[in-house]
Amino acid sequence: MALLNAFLFGGILCLVFQAAMEITKLPLSVIMWSGIILGALLAAFGIMPVLTKFGGGGSAVMLLGAGELAYNIGAFAGAGMWQAGMSLLAIFICIILGVFLVGVLAALVYLSKNKQTAQE
Repeated sequence: MALLNAFLFGGILCLVFQAAMEITKLPLSVIMWSGIILGALLAAFGIMPVLTKFGGGGSAVMLLGAGELAYNIGAFAGAGMWQAGMSLLAIFICIILGVFLVGVLAALVYLSKNKQTAQE
């Protein structure tokens, strides 16, 4: 049942963000940052832990999960729990670098298969 909940919750989140991109015609960066900010706000009001309990991994890998992580970093730092806050910050930075590296690798594979260079 947990796998089904994660699949459904993650799918609903994808649907919502894809619909937001199609309907509003906003740039992808605006939609992504909006998701992170929404996740931080939901965490601040205590809604995100409930959603995470239901959705499990379906919420952890989405933009809302990144927002919840950013909120928790600030909450730990504000409470004087610097070691826990820095541990979460290190995780956040690793996630961002991982996503960046996957994007670069995907671009290199695409360019190599299409015999194009970056200057064209």
